[in-house]
Parts: sequence; structure tokens; C-alpha cells
Amino acid sequence: MTAAATLSGGAGVTSELTSAVTPPHCELVYESPSDLVALVGDCLVLLMVKELTPLCVNGVGRGFASLTRRYAKVNYFSVIEQGTLVMHPEARRDMAKVVSKHTRSIKGAAIVCHGTGFVATAVRSVITAIHMASFASHPLRVFSAIDPALTWLGSKQAAGELDLAALSAELERLRARFI
Repeated sequence: MTAAATLSGGAGVTSELTSAVTPPHCELVYESPSDLVALVGDCLVLLMVKELTPLCVNGVGRGFASLTRRYAKVNYFSVIEQGTLVMHPEARRDMAKVVSKHTRSIKGAAIVCHGTGFVATAVRSVITAIHMASFASHPLRVFSAIDPALTWLGSKQAAGELDLAALSAELERLRARFI
């Protein structure tokens, strides 16, 4: 993968590269050196290692649109790595709009914010502010580790709706791209 942002559905090379490195059950929607959006079954996965950019938020919107064409209800799982900066104001505003547009379709949103101290607290506060500003009606919970977040998201599903083992494996594989 190149250091430049990669958008699925673009030039043929991008599509070929995406399918060559991404298993069929995981669809890469957006990737840059600082963030990534993927679809794993009925779950939108957002990984951030530096900052959330407006381009990534666009990928989140496209990902939710794609999922809601396939599924009546979808899931959202985000991992914010330690040291990630607070969002650009434009990205924060755009993310609130995306969440507001898709909130009725979201079964649950689990967000993992690694880290301690001021930056991690600020990021958690921004997440809460976006959820409130978007008048979101879906359940959302912020965690400091992945396993409890997966367990909580699983509790928001009917039996057998979400393959937690497969989602966990994909999260690990996708995170390995950055860390």
C-alpha cells in the first residue's frame, strides 16, 4: 500500500490492490497513513492512528451508505490509538452529520480510545460531544480496551448476528497495518 490515501471504487489499480490485500469478508473503503475505514460483515470499522481527517469522515459516510443498502441495522467499531490528536473542526462537524444521518440504522457503536491522560480524555470528550450534537439515538459506549468493547457490542445483537471472533481477527489484522 502506498503512503497516499487510497479510496476504493477508484481506478482499477486501487480496486486490484485492495482485493489483493483484503480478504473477501473485509472491504477496505478508505486508507491513509493516519486512518482507515473498512466494512467487516455488517460492521463499519474505523481505525485512527494520528488524526481523523475530513477525507476519512467521507469514507465513513460512504461506508455507512454501503452497509445500509445491504443491512437493515449495522454496527460501528472504532479504535483510536494512543497519541491520536483531536479531530479537525471540519472533520468533527462532518462526523456529527454522518452519525446523525445513520443513527437509526446503527445497532451499537463501540469506541476504543487507547491511552491515559489529557489527550485521551479530550478525545473521549469529543466523541461524547459528537454523539450528543448529532442527536444520535443509537447506543454508544467508549472503552479503553478492545475485548470489553467487543463483548459490549455483542450484547447489542440478537444471537448469532455478529461473529465476534471474526471481527476481532479482522481488527487485529487491520491494526497491524499501522502498529
